[in-house]
Amino acid sequence: MKLIEIVKHAQNTKFVAKSKTKNATGIKLLEPFTTEALVQFESSLPCAIPAEVRELLQYCGGFDIGFGEDAIADGVFFLAGGDAPDYEGISQHSVTIARDGDGNYWMIDLTAQSTEFGPIFFASHDPPVFVFQSETLSHFLKEIFKLGNDPWTSEISEVHNKYSMEVWSKNPGILTYDQCLVGSDPDLHAFAKSLNESHLFFDLRNPSLGAGFSWGMDGADTVCKRFGDKRIFAVQKKERSWFQRLFGS
Repeated sequence: MKLIEIVKHAQNTKFVAKSKTKNATGIKLLEPFTTEALVQFESSLPCAIPAEVRELLQYCGGFDIGFGEDAIADGVFFLAGGDAPDYEGISQHSVTIARDGDGNYWMIDLTAQSTEFGPIFFASHDPPVFVFQSETLSHFLKEIFKLGNDPWTSEISEVHNKYSMEVWSKNPGILTYDQCLVGSDPDLHAFAKSLNESHLFFDLRNPSLGAGFSWGMDGADTVCKRFGDKRIFAVQKKERSWFQRLFGS
C-alpha cells in the first residue's frame, strides 16, 4: 500500500480511545507542502525526495492524532520544529517526524545513498538511547495507526516502553575495540583503527526491532562518533581515576 493510501485509509478508520473517559477523534491532516516548501525541504536533505513521499507531502504535511495515549504524543509532522534536538555524532542528516511529549523523538536517518525515507530511529534523552524502530516510513505509519484500536499497542509502544529501557540497561550487541580490530568486517576494522581502545562499538547496518545503543552511557557529555554515512557507531568510555574505580563512582 502506498504512503498516501495508508493515510487515506486512516482518515476513514474509526478509532477507539483506550481510556473510557476519552473519545477518539481520529486524525486531522496538516497543510500540504507548497511547491516552494517542497523545493526548500529537498534542498536541506542529502538525497532526493522519493516520488511516493513527494506525493504524500503534496497531500498533507503530516497529521494530528486524537487517539494516541501511548508513545506518540501529537502525531506525525514532516517538517520538524526548532525544538528537535541535535544528536551530534549520531545522525548528520535526519528528519524528525514524531515526538512523545517528554522531549524524545522519532527521526528518519538519511544519507546521500537513501532512496526512501528510512530507516527510522527512536532518539531519546531519558533514557539516553538511540533505538531502531522501522525500516520504512510506510511500516512506521501502519504501526502508529495500530495505537488507535484494541489492544492499543504496536512496535511503536514496544520501542518506546520496552526496548529503550533494555538498550539503556544492557546495550545488547556491544563490540569492543579488539573485536572490531581483529574481526573480518572491513568497515568495523577501519573504524576501530581510526579510534582507540577507549571506544565501544555498535553495528546498526542491518538492525532488528529494538536494536540500538546508549549514547549517554557515560553521562550527557559522552562522546559519540559515526563511521561516515554507515550506521556503525562508537561511544567513548571516560577515563576514571583510581578513586572512582575503587569506589565505583
